[in-house]
Amino acid sequence: MARCGPPSTGAYWREQAWYYDLTRGWDGSFRYQGSPVGEEEHDKYTHWDNTGTYLLTYALPMKSLYITSKKPSVLPTLTASESEKVINAGRDYFSRRSELSGREMDRYCYEHRSKKELLAGLSSWSPSVRKRSAWELGRRDGDVMPMLLNLLKSSNLYSRYGAVEALGSLSSKINEAARVSVLLNALQADDLWLRILAAEALPGIGDPAKIAVPDMLKRPAMRNPEKDPRGMEHRYLAFALFNRCGGLVGRSLKGVNRELLMQAVRVGLQNQDGRARGSFASVYQAIAEKAPSGIKFASEIRMSGLELFAKHKINEGIGLLVDYAINQKAHASEKRIVKVMETLKSYGTHGRRILPQLRRHSF
Repeated sequence: MARCGPPSTGAYWREQAWYYDLTRGWDGSFRYQGSPVGEEEHDKYTHWDNTGTYLLTYALPMKSLYITSKKPSVLPTLTASESEKVINAGRDYFSRRSELSGREMDRYCYEHRSKKELLAGLSSWSPSVRKRSAWELGRRDGDVMPMLLNLLKSSNLYSRYGAVEALGSLSSKINEAARVSVLLNALQADDLWLRILAAEALPGIGDPAKIAVPDMLKRPAMRNPEKDPRGMEHRYLAFALFNRCGGLVGRSLKGVNRELLMQAVRVGLQNQDGRARGSFASVYQAIAEKAPSGIKFASEIRMSGLELFAKHKINEGIGLLVDYAINQKAHASEKRIVKVMETLKSYGTHGRRILPQLRRHSF
């Protein structure tokens, strides 16, 4: 808020001042408010004292705190009109349906908007507005394909982004073949993000989109390190193809070209993101090499591989289990260590040789 400049800060306070007044307790303290729809009712953070963070916000006018140094941002601050656009893009975040959970509310928050407003939302600069507009259009009756095809011809890149997202959100039985064809063309686009959105949209069509699998498997070999140094396209392709929930081949590799599959797997397992690597657990296992980023999800494919080794009583799995137990990331390790030890136990007496190594460490 502060980094966006005075106009944005002022606009924020005009919208949110009431909330700060309402949040303040009788003794001047500020308690953690949780979700406005109550989904965090039993959350362990519910009773946190957030007084310090609220007071930092109140201290903004003093201009005496420099958390990120005194140097201004390398990007220009937002103008008043830009600030207004940002705030407008955030409106209607929550659905008016009280029976929905927080995640569901995000998908239904635009249900009161007209079709005209939703189509306009597909051209928004805001990714959230485009996505919510696409979700809601997908629930409406009527054929919007002609409008979406017109948006795809637009010189406005945001319009093309929104159109591609909407194509993946429409009811699965509407113009399936035409939608797949259009998305396959988008998968070859020059723009990186348009290709990513096309890959994300295809699984939404379901089985008819499986004809796109060969083209999607070929994409990893076309990596351009200069334009996509972190392999983001491959990251999203991995989700679209191999996620067990929703991936085009996440539950069955029947009919998949093995040469293309192995080529995609070899490239994908080198991705720096742990979640991307984790997607390949449905087809391949990787244990020894840790993902350098996205570590929250990095354990998925490693544990999958360790369990596979244990299932087939592969000797190398014993040492790998011990290494993983000792060097795993700390977050949520109290749960994973139980699974690791149970897997190690499945080796029976063959695992005795590592007992001295385990005794030297406290779990």
